[in-house]
Amino acid sequence: MSNITRLDESKEKLNKLRESQKELLQEDEDAFAAVVPTLSVKQIEEMSDDELLAFNNYEEDKYYIGEPDFETKEDLVEYIRSVMVYLVQSYEFSIEMDNSIKEINDLTKETNDAIKEFYGFDKLDPNVSSIDIIEKAISDGLSKAEEAGDITKYAQILQSQETFNETFTLDRIKNLYKTLDPENLKKDAQSDRSVTIYKNYVKVQQKLGSQYDLVQVNDLEQRFLPEEYHSLNNLFIIAVIKYISKSMKDGRYSSDTAFFVSQLTTNLFLLHLGKMPKDKEEILLANIKEFLDMVR
Repeated sequence: MSNITRLDESKEKLNKLRESQKELLQEDEDAFAAVVPTLSVKQIEEMSDDELLAFNNYEEDKYYIGEPDFETKEDLVEYIRSVMVYLVQSYEFSIEMDNSIKEINDLTKETNDAIKEFYGFDKLDPNVSSIDIIEKAISDGLSKAEEAGDITKYAQILQSQETFNETFTLDRIKNLYKTLDPENLKKDAQSDRSVTIYKNYVKVQQKLGSQYDLVQVNDLEQRFLPEEYHSLNNLFIIAVIKYISKSMKDGRYSSDTAFFVSQLTTNLFLLHLGKMPKDKEEILLANIKEFLDMVR
């Protein structure tokens, strides 16, 4: 999957949209932008031919939309009307996109500020593992909530701690597959069903705007586990991808599941890249082996 996030894609689309608007406007984009809020598609469609041409020629020798040489006045009017309808619609859409991008940026800043304030850190050391940072944040958060006597906040952070730990113990993955026939998972990995599972996973990732694709985390069994697990190569990643695809309900994750999926994905990439703290790597690999023993 591309490393371009959904926010980046929105910005790119907005820029392309504005470029297309500029190409259609003859001279002064600001002049047309100033009248857009007063226009509607219905108004444009209901203007007579003469009213439309007069509107387009807003000052002497100045036109919102350039008027090419057409054989008939009717052809010119049809062109001007269709372009103007498009511009009105696209300006409305670009404003909506602008607002959405602003909301996302504001939300990101608000979230980051809240995390910094609540967990008590402002600047993160790039030499410290993200796993260590999260563990410290959770520990500090529990202490602060306990000191403040905030029972609700303490319970929320305690749940986050349990979820974080499960991304190493893999209890959620194990519990799911305890209820399933292990032969089905093997068939998933060895047949065209793996393609369908991956396609469903990609759709989920696109909905989440995630830039990480676990298909890149390949050959874990052969790279990190004893030879007895090599015949099960990539079976664990198939199981995780299937879990991620199946865990979304009604087009969304619960906040707890979203945290689990996000942190588990981070863990697997850190393992894949050789950047996981050694103690956590040992815990994760021991539980991957336990999972594979369960489904082999």
